[in-house]
Amino acid sequence: MIINKKFFAELKIIFFLTLSIFILRWSTLFYSSLESFNNLILFSIEDYLYFPFILNLSEFNLKPDYLNNFVIESSLPIPIYSIILHSLFYKLFGLYSFLILEFFFSFIFIYFLTKIF
Repeated sequence: MIINKKFFAELKIIFFLTLSIFILRWSTLFYSSLESFNNLILFSIEDYLYFPFILNLSEFNLKPDYLNNFVIESSLPIPIYSIILHSLFYKLFGLYSFLILEFFFSFIFIYFLTKIF
């Protein structure tokens, strides 16, 4: 019984730490920038090369035709396991999914970091 109370107390502290870091980061981005929400999300994430893959996988378009006169005969190789969670959340929540997943992965990172140290 004591272990559960201690565990939930640790989770609560980690949750509020993650929430404060997350709110501090995104509030400074929102208030310091004059860009729209879409541009702010897209340009603040450093790994922007995965966006076409996430969009194609969320629409289940494995043969995207980016060029007009070019016919694709085979499917596009997509790193499915690394983006399947992102594409599922993008399908459900739209651009807010990047914020939700960033908070979730930050929480998991801080949790494991505290368990290691």
